[in-house]
Amino acid sequence: MQAKPKEFEDLLLFVDGESIFALNKYTGSLVYKTNLGKSVGRRGFTVDHDREYVAITASSGARVGENAGSTLFLLDVKSGKILKKASINYSVVEPILTSDCIITSGARHGVVQCHDRDLQ
Repeated sequence: MQAKPKEFEDLLLFVDGESIFALNKYTGSLVYKTNLGKSVGRRGFTVDHDREYVAITASSGARVGENAGSTLFLLDVKSGKILKKASINYSVVEPILTSDCIITSGARHGVVQCHDRDLQ
């Protein structure tokens, strides 16, 4: 995993390859663990502090780039609940938030996609 932990209010967010999980930063207790698939947030994930969600990708394949599809998930940052998801090209960077979209950049032919901020 090459993803750095992120902080949101009293939570520390981490990935472990198949899940994203949150710990209370004061007590170290587990708040939630959400399993999303393979290569979860491998290169990172993004926290939208205003909308209070995590944008994170996961692969459906066992190996990176092995004709694996990918999914972009929006998770409630406080509960880990999946709010929305969308199929995308395999992404090799953490999602990038702009004022209009969530950008993912694919490993297949360098495809860059702009997804609506709420995955509408």
